Amino acid sequence: MKTMDGQDIMLCSLDGDILTMAKNIVTALKETSVRRIVWITGMGIHHEITGARGIMLSMYAKKRPEYIKAADLIADSNAITTLLRCPGIVDGDNEVYNLTDESKQPLHRDVDRSVIAQFMADVVRDETIGANDSLGITN
Repeated sequence: MKTMDGQDIMLCSLDGDILTMAKNIVTALKETSVRRIVWITGMGIHHEITGARGIMLSMYAKKRPEYIKAADLIADSNAITTLLRCPGIVDGDNEVYNLTDESKQPLHRDVDRSVIAQFMADVVRDETIGANDSLGITN
């Protein structure tokens, strides 16, 4: 909670006991100044991808249900949230990104790390971007 105190926005890219981390963040929201969370998660967590790739992602999601539960817990919190659903993350220097809501298929299969960083910088500058939304991000 000390790391959250005094902050307005959290940019979360976590690994490990993700569900416990999400629970701790949601609990700490009540006692901190954080009002916005961008939660990086995987594409396909809500079975939004169609076709063969969607089947494969759904099978993976079934093996990692804690990632889905954690994302849903964050989205249902009292913060303004963005679930940033990423496909394969690759190295690259692209800064132009495409955002899709859960009802649309993503334009590409990968996203550059630099694109994710650019999106996060844009959200810090303009907190209305992706507010209370679940967005896919690709190059």
